[in-house]
Amino acid sequence: MPHVIEIVLFPEVLGRDVFGPMKVFHAASGILEQTRGIKQAYSFRFAAGLLLDGKRAG
Repeated sequence: MPHVIEIVLFPEVLGRDVFGPMKVFHAASGILEQTRGIKQAYSFRFAAGLLLDGKRAG
């Protein structure tokens, strides 16, 4: 069973600019740098502004 990491960011707390595609991508990549196997897929979903369940964030 693969590990699942769920990260939820709230724009009102972190600031809206954190949801810029490149900023979000780099943030997700950095957080998951220590994780193998799911980094690429999860980073892509996160950068696309999606949650793990496929729903739009925000």
